[in-house]
Amino acid sequence: DLVRSRGLGDVYKRQIIYIESINRARHSIIHLTGDTDFTNALVESTDSLNTIEDKYKDYFFRIHTGYMINPLYLSKIERCKVILTDGTELPIPKRKYTEIKRSLLSISS
Repeated sequence: DLVRSRGLGDVYKRQIIYIESINRARHSIIHLTGDTDFTNALVESTDSLNTIEDKYKDYFFRIHTGYMINPLYLSKIERCKVILTDGTELPIPKRKYTEIKRSLLSISS
Protein backbone atom coordinates (compact mmCIF):
# COMPACT_ATOMS: atom_id res chain seq x y z
CA ASP A 1 0.00 0.00 0.00
CA LEU A 2 1.01 3.53 -0.74
CA VAL A 3 0.59 6.31 1.81
CA ARG A 4 -1.01 9.42 0.29
CA SER A 5 -0.01 12.96 1.17
CA ARG A 6 -0.78 16.49 0.02
CA GLY A 7 2.87 17.45 -0.22
CA LEU A 8 5.91 16.95 1.97
CA GLY A 9 4.29 18.07 5.20
CA ASP A 10 4.12 14.54 6.64
CA VAL A 11 7.67 13.66 5.66
CA TYR A 12 11.01 14.90 6.96
CA LYS A 13 13.13 16.06 4.04
CA ARG A 14 16.22 14.27 5.39
CA GLN A 15 14.34 10.93 5.14
CA ILE A 16 13.73 11.32 1.40
CA ILE A 17 16.14 9.37 -0.81
CA TYR A 18 14.58 10.38 -4.13
CA ILE A 19 11.34 11.55 -5.71
CA GLU A 20 9.92 10.31 -8.99
CA SER A 21 7.27 11.76 -11.23
CA ILE A 22 4.10 9.73 -11.93
CA ASN A 23 0.65 10.24 -13.44
CA ARG A 24 1.91 12.17 -16.46
CA ALA A 25 3.98 14.40 -14.17
CA ARG A 26 1.03 15.55 -12.07
CA HIS A 27 1.91 13.57 -8.92
CA SER A 28 5.05 12.20 -7.33
CA ILE A 29 6.20 9.14 -5.46
CA ILE A 30 8.51 9.95 -2.57
CA HIS A 31 10.98 7.17 -1.72
CA LEU A 32 12.00 7.25 1.93
CA THR A 33 14.70 5.68 4.04
CA GLY A 34 13.70 2.64 6.07
CA ASP A 35 13.85 4.59 9.35
CA THR A 36 10.51 6.37 9.00
CA ASP A 37 7.05 6.04 10.50
CA PHE A 38 5.79 4.86 7.11
CA THR A 39 5.95 1.08 6.96
CA ASN A 40 6.49 0.79 3.22
CA ALA A 41 8.82 3.79 2.72
CA LEU A 42 6.74 5.14 -0.21
CA VAL A 43 4.48 8.18 -0.12
CA GLU A 44 2.40 9.44 -3.05
CA SER A 45 2.24 13.22 -3.18
CA THR A 46 -0.30 15.30 -5.05
CA ASP A 47 2.55 17.74 -5.80
CA SER A 48 4.26 17.51 -9.17
CA LEU A 49 8.02 17.19 -9.38
CA ASN A 50 8.15 20.78 -10.68
CA THR A 51 6.24 22.04 -7.62
CA ILE A 52 8.52 20.14 -5.25
CA GLU A 53 11.58 21.44 -7.08
CA ASP A 54 10.35 25.04 -6.80
CA LYS A 55 9.65 24.69 -3.06
CA TYR A 56 12.63 22.58 -2.02
CA LYS A 57 15.46 23.23 -4.50
CA ASP A 58 17.89 23.67 -1.60
CA TYR A 59 17.30 20.06 -0.50
CA PHE A 60 16.90 18.07 -3.74
CA PHE A 61 18.64 17.99 -7.10
CA ARG A 62 16.92 17.35 -10.42
CA ILE A 63 18.83 14.72 -12.44
CA HIS A 64 16.15 13.91 -15.02
CA THR A 65 12.67 15.07 -16.04
CA GLY A 66 11.30 12.21 -13.96
CA TYR A 67 13.63 12.20 -10.92
CA MET A 68 15.02 14.35 -8.14
CA ILE A 69 17.51 13.02 -5.62
CA ASN A 70 18.57 13.96 -2.13
CA PRO A 71 22.34 14.50 -2.56
CA LEU A 72 22.88 13.14 0.98
CA TYR A 73 22.07 9.67 -0.40
CA LEU A 74 24.28 9.84 -3.49
CA SER A 75 26.73 6.94 -3.51
CA LYS A 76 28.25 7.09 -7.00
CA ILE A 77 27.94 8.81 -10.37
CA GLU A 78 28.55 6.60 -13.39
CA ARG A 79 28.11 7.22 -17.09
CA CYS A 80 24.50 8.34 -17.51
CA LYS A 81 23.27 7.18 -14.10
CA VAL A 82 23.50 7.83 -10.39
CA ILE A 83 23.63 5.10 -7.77
CA LEU A 84 22.08 5.91 -4.43
CA THR A 85 23.08 4.52 -1.04
CA ASP A 86 20.17 2.06 -1.08
CA GLY A 87 21.41 0.62 -4.41
CA THR A 88 18.81 2.36 -6.58
CA GLU A 89 20.11 3.32 -10.03
CA LEU A 90 18.49 6.32 -11.73
CA PRO A 91 19.16 7.59 -15.26
CA ILE A 92 20.87 10.83 -16.22
CA PRO A 93 20.23 12.05 -19.80
CA LYS A 94 23.33 11.64 -21.99
CA ARG A 95 23.29 15.24 -23.14
CA LYS A 96 23.19 16.57 -19.55
CA TYR A 97 25.53 14.05 -17.94
CA THR A 98 28.63 16.27 -17.70
CA GLU A 99 26.70 19.26 -16.34
CA ILE A 100 24.82 17.15 -13.76
CA LYS A 101 27.97 15.30 -12.68
CA ARG A 102 29.83 18.58 -12.18
CA SER A 103 26.96 20.05 -10.15
CA LEU A 104 26.55 16.95 -7.97
CA LEU A 105 30.29 16.75 -7.28
CA SER A 106 30.35 20.40 -6.21
CA ILE A 107 27.38 19.82 -3.88
CA SER A 108 28.87 16.74 -2.25
CA SER A 109 32.36 18.16 -1.70
